[in-house]
Amino acid sequence: MRVTSDGNVGIGTTTPGAYRLNVDGTTQLDGNTSITGNTTIGGTATIAGATTINNAATVTGTTSLNGGTGGGVTISGLPAATGAYSNLTVDGNGLVRRIDPPEIPDAWELDGNAGTDAANNFIGTTDAVDFSIRTDDETRVRVTSDGNVGIGTTTPGAYRLNVAGNTQLAGTASITGNTTIGGTATIAGATTINNTATVTGATTLNGGTGGGVTISGLTDIADGNILVTDANGKVATIATAPVKICFVQDVEAQPIEQADIASFNTGSPLVASWKSTDIEQNNLVDFNDTDDTFTLREGGNIEVSGFANYYAAAGEPSNNSDPDVALVNILIQRQVAGTTTWVQFAGARGILAGSAAQSNAITVVVPPTVAHLNAGDKLRMVVRRPTSGEGGTPQGLPHHQATRGGIDTAFGINFSKNLKILKLGE
Repeated sequence: MRVTSDGNVGIGTTTPGAYRLNVDGTTQLDGNTSITGNTTIGGTATIAGATTINNAATVTGTTSLNGGTGGGVTISGLPAATGAYSNLTVDGNGLVRRIDPPEIPDAWELDGNAGTDAANNFIGTTDAVDFSIRTDDETRVRVTSDGNVGIGTTTPGAYRLNVAGNTQLAGTASITGNTTIGGTATIAGATTINNTATVTGATTLNGGTGGGVTISGLTDIADGNILVTDANGKVATIATAPVKICFVQDVEAQPIEQADIASFNTGSPLVASWKSTDIEQNNLVDFNDTDDTFTLREGGNIEVSGFANYYAAAGEPSNNSDPDVALVNILIQRQVAGTTTWVQFAGARGILAGSAAQSNAITVVVPPTVAHLNAGDKLRMVVRRPTSGEGGTPQGLPHHQATRGGIDTAFGINFSKNLKILKLGE
């Protein structure tokens, strides 16, 4: 060691020069060290304690900085970089080294990136390897090297999009390639399918309020089934065109109420009553059991027909000049949508003569009648005693004099009344 006359110390050298401390050799500083002047270390330096370097330090050998357990190494007071510069990095062994900025890999930040270039920046692979997205360490989306996308499956196969699971498309969708949906699919927006679509699961197509579902570009075929929808909107195929019909028939008698006999004998109608259980088949009307009417769901050429068994229970002629007959009209009436007036649509008249007017029932058959009706029009069946014109004089013997009559069952016939409403082809 050499201490010069001006107080500079040299260890391992006799010429410390201008340095207050000049150590030529390996140096270890185990305690806290504060260096306020310029420092040059030419050998290996190990600094295990807290070290503060307040001025320029030049280390040409290997230097180890150990902040100790729970501590750290702090480098402060660094000047701002100007011009071209390098970066300091620390590898897995704690070795500090310098790298140029181009060596720093680009990264997508957890909170997003700014200043990206869509033409050059991307998430994915640059070789022929699939790209996957995971949650809970399970692959949820797989993009194959040839660009096919699998959601819920890692093997989309030859499909551009293969979804294994229930699917909902709420916006406008245009599908130009072949599509296979193996699960339940709900499509609530406008959808255009321009090629083959195969759906093996349940599919819901909802055109929305005022919208609809359009299937266009279909190929004509010589033989095939017909595509239809039921009342719930379920689509199915059938071999022949569906018949739009309401067929209703009743097995029970419908005697007239005592309080209604007087008005009936002056021309007021007896409305045929029905129960919902009387409807054998219906895909054409809505039945209202409050007023016993049938409202058409759709318009077109409508055919109606029916029958009723009627027991007049007429009184005896009062003198030889009175007619010895009882007359009854069985009518099917129509009420145009938006109106309150009932008008005759179809009907037939029954005649009971002699003792039959008092004791027998008659089956009056209303033959088929066709007219063009509109959606919302109502239909009903009524029984009336004929009059000479609307509001005129009643014809024949008065009804329900000997006893209460009305719509009745007839010998050998199981049903008391029947009504059929049929929509014909346009």
